[in-house]
Amino acid sequence: MDSSFGNQGTVPLASGGFARILAAPGGGVMVYRPDTPQPRPASRASIVADRIDATGQVTEAAISLPYGGGTASFLGARHRILPVPHLSQNGFVVGPIVTRPNGGFLAAGGISTVQPSGEGAGFSGAQFAATALTPALTLDRAIGLATNHATVSLHVARQRARTAFNRRAVNVLVTSSGAGLTLIRVRDRHHHTLAVGLEPVYKRGTTRVRVPIARSGLRVLRHGRRVGVRATATFRNLLAATKRGSSRAADLR
Repeated sequence: MDSSFGNQGTVPLASGGFARILAAPGGGVMVYRPDTPQPRPASRASIVADRIDATGQVTEAAISLPYGGGTASFLGARHRILPVPHLSQNGFVVGPIVTRPNGGFLAAGGISTVQPSGEGAGFSGAQFAATALTPALTLDRAIGLATNHATVSLHVARQRARTAFNRRAVNVLVTSSGAGLTLIRVRDRHHHTLAVGLEPVYKRGTTRVRVPIARSGLRVLRHGRRVGVRATATFRNLLAATKRGSSRAADLR
């Protein structure tokens, strides 16, 4: 053991879970890992990197990357109304990082979108992603898409109010420009929120989603007939661009 390195030959790090190591110029290394392997609030770092020089001195960097994805509302909850997750999440998990010729880095990984439906059960999708970083471990905006546009439109599916009450969800058709999460709210003509949920979209096109019923929806839909509704949504794609949309008025028969 080289006692001149670090603290008597060792360098303690805050966390080593899911960590990888990359050789750095000058005899140093970089140890990096996801802040957490699970989807996290967008305000938290995507990657935590410890740069260790040849003497064992450590410099930590928290790297935030503009990705979307995350965990959607629970699918099929029937016995209780669950809290709605926040739209602003980051589902990126870093994999290998390689050095670029200019001294910067390329971080590869995946962006996950997950919808739980029980303990250890549910649905998920993931897409590969790669991010260019500068030598200072900041986002290199000279590489990548020049534009990032999201689009979304909604249509409340034909259904009966009583059926929506029994399934504890209102069916909505979401048409989007790609994968991501959509925060959907269904209101009646009196502006009561009948259903609200954070729903996953796994690909471009039209997806039928079940928006969980809200507390006021239990009262309105139990004996409702021809309940006039309108749905609104905020869609956030895998590159964190957002777009709002709304449906035409519809009736739950």
